[in-house]
Amino acid sequence: MDEHRLAHGLVAPLAGRPQQLRSNQHGADAKHAQDVLDARVRVGVDANLTRQKARHEQRQAAIQQSNARQQNARNLSDSHPPQSTAAALDDRDPSPVLEPQETPPRPSSDTEAARPDGLVACDPRMAVTLQDLTTMAQADLDDLFRRSPIGEIPNGDAQGTAIVAPGTDLELPILVFARWLAWQGKVFYRAQGYLLNKVGPLGVHLIKARVYVAPSWFDSQPAIILDYSQTSLVAHKVRDEIREVSPGTFLGIVYYGTLKTINFVLQFNN
Repeated sequence: MDEHRLAHGLVAPLAGRPQQLRSNQHGADAKHAQDVLDARVRVGVDANLTRQKARHEQRQAAIQQSNARQQNARNLSDSHPPQSTAAALDDRDPSPVLEPQETPPRPSSDTEAARPDGLVACDPRMAVTLQDLTTMAQADLDDLFRRSPIGEIPNGDAQGTAIVAPGTDLELPILVFARWLAWQGKVFYRAQGYLLNKVGPLGVHLIKARVYVAPSWFDSQPAIILDYSQTSLVAHKVRDEIREVSPGTFLGIVYYGTLKTINFVLQFNN
């Protein structure tokens, strides 16, 4: 009995020994794993700090270089004050600077007529055709009349063309009506100072007007005036003004009373 107890007392501690050894081994392995993990964390943190420090040093170096360049530029600017443009040009080229000269006025030619209002009249030899005149807008006709020279008082037979509603679809029918049913043109007697109109399909010479030079009602410049006020009962309120826009071609304005109405063209063959 005593031997059995003694054996049991010897065997019991030995029986619990493997379990204790396994427990100790497990604790050692866990501790080793934790140590490894801690070591990796410390390495990662140290590496991150090292990279941040390197980037910070690079930024500081770049800032210092930029400050140094700016300081050098300020030093150069202080030691060499800027020169004026004229001085800089003098340093580059010792030749004198030429002063700008005014362009001399272009001499007027015999193709331009001077106007008292300072405008330059059209070239009296400029080719302005009947088609040009009948297709112009009213503003262009007015401008052409304003710029044209007065010309000489014409003499002889002139074919007449009325310009009504210029630049519109109504112009051609009105031209046909004025040509064949009413007005054909004018016959000037320069020496006697008057004219007669050619009226009707046969061009009968009727309706007399005095012819003279006077200021235009349109622009107050000289124009050839065809005045019916003292020579015709039918047309006593009519006043025509003409200027030569092309050799042998006159552009006219018709006034009824003081109202500016239509334009017309006179073309002389001679």
